[in-house]
Amino acid sequence: MLEIDRLTVTLPLGLNGTPLPVLEEVSLSLGRGERLGVVGESGSGKTLLALAILGLLPEGAVASGAIRFDGIDLLTLPAEARRAYRGRRIGMVFQEPMTALHPMLTIGDQIGEGIALHQGLRGSALRQAVLDLLAQVHLPDPARRIDAYPHALSGGQRQRVGLAVALSGNPDLLIADEPTTALDVTVQRQILALLHDLTEARGLGLLLVSHDLGVVARLTQRLLVLYAGQAVETGPTLDLLTQPHHPYLRGLRAAVPSLGEALTPIPGTLPTPQERGTGCRFAPRCAFRQPPCAAPQTLRALGSRHVACWQAEALR
Repeated sequence: MLEIDRLTVTLPLGLNGTPLPVLEEVSLSLGRGERLGVVGESGSGKTLLALAILGLLPEGAVASGAIRFDGIDLLTLPAEARRAYRGRRIGMVFQEPMTALHPMLTIGDQIGEGIALHQGLRGSALRQAVLDLLAQVHLPDPARRIDAYPHALSGGQRQRVGLAVALSGNPDLLIADEPTTALDVTVQRQILALLHDLTEARGLGLLLVSHDLGVVARLTQRLLVLYAGQAVETGPTLDLLTQPHHPYLRGLRAAVPSLGEALTPIPGTLPTPQERGTGCRFAPRCAFRQPPCAAPQTLRALGSRHVACWQAEALR
């Protein structure tokens, strides 16, 4: 269904607005009914990848490579043709529902907009479709809350509304960008269970963007790890999380909080686009770096996964 081939996104971040790559030659594939997780630190390019798929990149950004949806390269389509995919074929749950939802419109109006546009419903039929969708996302008392404004709902309820908005066009692909951010653990589990059940029932492809390894472990089948705009490891989720081969993913796993154990943070910080060198971008923070790490490394097959690391065999 979705195939991304060597996607590169540049932004005018250099001196005098010189374009710099912030996402470089990232490739992935996602079929109907599959769930793929994308993880990495803030600034690694996760959200930019999601926005590139939807054609919602910030002003001045330029995307190259290919984003094929059912064989059609979205990057080659004119704006009007690409807009037909947004919402109808591809839905997105944005990271912060309070800012994604319009504060001056009722939740019924915001969900109904997509249903009216893509399904042509009006009047009582439209209102009933909105109520049905609110029931599907398990929003308590839909008949009363359909006329409520976003500020009257809790964070978890707003996230359910955001999910309903994303599903209003009956899409084939759902992109969820940090859907459990700022939610307490009980509500987080409910949202993850809801995403799992809805994707299973509808046969949706799910692209889950997260920095939380526990979230992707519960929900996804395959994993793509991004670091400083590049893919560094990809493969089956449980394989990668139980036995990571790239030092960056090893560091992410060691930094996960656990009762009775001290955290092991990754030293240093993520390099900005201006600071990225020509060799392995993680090398300055890596405890396993060797002289070969000064040269660039791309993904290569290693068992059930692909890894971009000169030391991957030694770390198996």
